[in-house]
Amino acid sequence: MAVTGVLSEIFVRSLEVVRPDRLVKKSLARHGDCLVFGNHYHVLSQDVFVVGFGKAVSGMYQQIQDMIHDHIVQGVISVPATLQKDLMASGKQHLWPSRDDKTMICEGAFNNVPDNESYKAAESIQAICSQAEKDDLVIALVSGGGSALLTSPIPPLTVNEKREITTALTSRGATIEELNTVRKSISLVKGGKLAKLAYPAKVWGLILSDVVNNPIDFIASGPTVYGDEASYIREAELIIEKYNAASLMPASLPLALEQARRLAKRDHSVYDKYGNVSNAIIGSNALCVEEAMSLMRRRGYYTVAISCSLQGRTTALATFYTQVLVYVRNSLAHSRLPNPEHREKLMLDVQEHGVTEEEANRFVRDLDDGLVKSSLGGGKCAGLCIAGGGETTTVLCPRPGLGGRNQEMVLSFACTVKDMADDRFEVGFLSCGTDGQDGPTTAAGAVISSLELGTDQFDEVDAAKSLEGNDSHGFFKRRGKGLITTGSSGTNVMDIQLLTVKLIDDDA
Repeated sequence: MAVTGVLSEIFVRSLEVVRPDRLVKKSLARHGDCLVFGNHYHVLSQDVFVVGFGKAVSGMYQQIQDMIHDHIVQGVISVPATLQKDLMASGKQHLWPSRDDKTMICEGAFNNVPDNESYKAAESIQAICSQAEKDDLVIALVSGGGSALLTSPIPPLTVNEKREITTALTSRGATIEELNTVRKSISLVKGGKLAKLAYPAKVWGLILSDVVNNPIDFIASGPTVYGDEASYIREAELIIEKYNAASLMPASLPLALEQARRLAKRDHSVYDKYGNVSNAIIGSNALCVEEAMSLMRRRGYYTVAISCSLQGRTTALATFYTQVLVYVRNSLAHSRLPNPEHREKLMLDVQEHGVTEEEANRFVRDLDDGLVKSSLGGGKCAGLCIAGGGETTTVLCPRPGLGGRNQEMVLSFACTVKDMADDRFEVGFLSCGTDGQDGPTTAAGAVISSLELGTDQFDEVDAAKSLEGNDSHGFFKRRGKGLITTGSSGTNVMDIQLLTVKLIDDDA
């Protein structure tokens, strides 16, 4: 099988380990009339309410139904528009809950953009949390995409105006963490405010992370994580200033922030004192990356992990992967490890993408070890596979085409590798979003092989033009190969990259 086929298959199979229903099953246990979550328990003779918001919560809720359907008083989940149809089309109907008189399923936020449907869903979720009483339990299912699907802006901001704020900051290159900080500052539910609505009922937050380093207060903008509301407001203003975006903000924003300041002055010490909330990360990008590496090892590859915290500009990370490729190729071509100066440079380069010094040292050490134990040490293996995960950002041109950060990363990588072709090696590179949707496209991402970069298979002029115009999806569509289309995966744990390198002579 061609390396592009291998990488595509490995990516799809790695998603099984982050199936949301399975993650919930591992996190919750029912023993008779007692429900257990870590060190916490709830006697099911008391009411249970279930709320959820995000791309993965339909599968999470389906598992809750299987476990305690007879004890759910009311449930509301907010999921992406067309999710039911998309899951059916991709053969994942098992991740869709049963509809009954206890369950409301709201579909909205088309293309991950807040709308009136996600606003109505947020109102229903707030109503459920508000009616829970002292001995009741609210199970909050949280996953990536939850920010758009739980939309409740502080008046006088409207849903459309809140959307304008996010779009403006995204176009200027704001990170997901920065966007979530701004969202928390202007929301009635984010930043722990949903949990406050449920007080004094117990709140269990089952969280599937789509944020680098898994900070629970940033995932879906932390609706079940108590925080300092006043600091969110200050940070939001600094972020808008950082990106010189004040002129792009709606006129109602200052009024909304003033209202937020008034709300922040309330005494919230009681919530921390009684600790009614228990949050836990039940799934993350690391699970998916580790599974992909395990599957690659079964195919005979020696694997090395970079980090699951990779971030920064999409094209900059693509450049970093080419630097890793150069490091590996030079070692294999000269049958020796690079000199200390090259190792030091690679360690510094990876730290520019959100990786700590300790993790950078570990990565380069493991990479050298892999080079020695595989080809340099005379070992027989299918090749070397370097894996990473995280989430990047893309700066859009004034009139962007159609694309996503993963397709753009693969295209950027391909353009660079084509200019440094070496017939002694076969290189494969994949970058995909685990939710199955890369940007506003039908593809999860893309994959490329260095053997495909010949003049007749790769239009260099079109590639460069597409990269400049944010039209990576258009490029791969015109090319007729390279796109990875999984349909909706039902989960969401950021992105994954796989880089493979092998000496073609190894096949001789």
